[in-house]
Amino acid sequence: MKDLFDVRRTCFVLLGLWVTGSSAWAQDDSCMNALRGTYLLTIEDASGAFASRAIMSISADGAVLVADSRQRTDRFGLQIGDLSCSGNASARSVTLDFGRTEADGEQDIARSDWVLSNDEQGISGKVDVVLYQPVESCDPIRDASACVADPQGTFSFSGSRLTADPR
Repeated sequence: MKDLFDVRRTCFVLLGLWVTGSSAWAQDDSCMNALRGTYLLTIEDASGAFASRAIMSISADGAVLVADSRQRTDRFGLQIGDLSCSGNASARSVTLDFGRTEADGEQDIARSDWVLSNDEQGISGKVDVVLYQPVESCDPIRDASACVADPQGTFSFSGSRLTADPR
């Protein structure tokens, strides 16, 4: 009889975990549905001055691509990363790209940490950018202790969703 009770208790615990997990997944789906799309961003520095324009694309599974208008002049590449929801219409994203520092010409890895929220007008938030070297031994995701970090600043952004409305 005790074994049967243990089996039932285990089933109830597993059912509770499954239901709790399902609602968390539903929240993430709701967030991803609210955020997925392509946005034209205006990025400003800490003083509010124009820094650049960017195109951010968020897929339904949370993949993030960012192309910035300063890529050619500041010698960095396409930012690629992942997004995780932190509410129904807010999320965090980490993107990486490769570049070359102007000071010494060495390659670096840029890590951008995005915090964004969504409303009827589009998305807005902040992004922290840090350059890491050396490329061959630095891992700014798992362990940045082998890296030399060069913080680039915190930037604010806002943008509207690109739509394919017929004209």
